[in-house]
Amino acid sequence: MKKGMRRTLTALVLGIFFAGCTTIPGERDGMVFTEMINAGEWEALSEQTAEPFLLDTEMIMRRSDMREFWKILAEGNFRMGETELLVIDEPADSARYGSGLEIEQFFAKYVPERSATFLAQSTAGRFYMTIGRDEDRNRMIYAFAGPLGKEE
Repeated sequence: MKKGMRRTLTALVLGIFFAGCTTIPGERDGMVFTEMINAGEWEALSEQTAEPFLLDTEMIMRRSDMREFWKILAEGNFRMGETELLVIDEPADSARYGSGLEIEQFFAKYVPERSATFLAQSTAGRFYMTIGRDEDRNRMIYAFAGPLGKEE
């Protein structure tokens, strides 16, 4: 086999291999959600919210309840405003959302291994957001908490 053809074949195989890998969410992934919140895009948020969804320490199991949550925030003109995102857990850690078996099981069962928890510091307060990719590689929000106290 010629040297140039071997390199091309190797590059092709590596490209296919790495294309299938799911990456851990970065700052851009988190900003997509803060932008949707700021724009009041509750329908888009609903579509990119995992089912079930963890809100503070409560699991929301029904899609209609998740839609209602985002809709109420949007209709109430909730905005995060200018936001700085910091990745604080890779992979995401259930302890950010409290202690207890229910929260630990939620993370073990529903949150993908390659997910991240962000600390969103905004003009509206400080929030946790856990973001990952579902099995179809769609960007999803799995958990949201806040506003947080100063020590958290």
